[in-house]
Amino acid sequence: MEVLELIAKRRSVRKFTEESIPKELVEKIVQAGREAPTAMNTQELRFTVVRDKSYFEPLAKEVGEAIKRSPYHFNQATTLVLVSAPKSSGNAFANAGCAMQNMHLAAASLGVGAYWVNQLKDCSDAPAVRSILTKLEIPEDHVVTSTLALGMPQGDVLGDREVRSEVVWIE
Repeated sequence: MEVLELIAKRRSVRKFTEESIPKELVEKIVQAGREAPTAMNTQELRFTVVRDKSYFEPLAKEVGEAIKRSPYHFNQATTLVLVSAPKSSGNAFANAGCAMQNMHLAAASLGVGAYWVNQLKDCSDAPAVRSILTKLEIPEDHVVTSTLALGMPQGDVLGDREVRSEVVWIE
């Protein structure tokens, strides 16, 4: 599939089977994120891949409490990729956005379902959340800018949708 067609057809997937994603596919998806452009080529992002599901429920519970949205969950994802960067970085969120897009496209091209979780950006320093992030070896001076939830999809990862973004041309 051509890149532009993949961009147009990629969809967020939130319904997964219980099947684990083969590790080789997760490695390819994360590598696509690592190859994303970063401002001034800082390459400061850290990718924490969590496949041990014993972390999912406690993390979801603490995130839900921190953002006052309980119950909170990861929609039966089987893998989480937490993207973090130093809090001092002025470009952390832009860099992470590039990495997330690459990973979304890689996942779709490999038939893996994915969706973007952004709530950790608002609660990485909540004490109970930080405690779990520390166990996941995410440095204290990092913010989790975004998380990619992955799983084998119940349905298709490609489809059509209406694009509503506005474009203004000044010529």
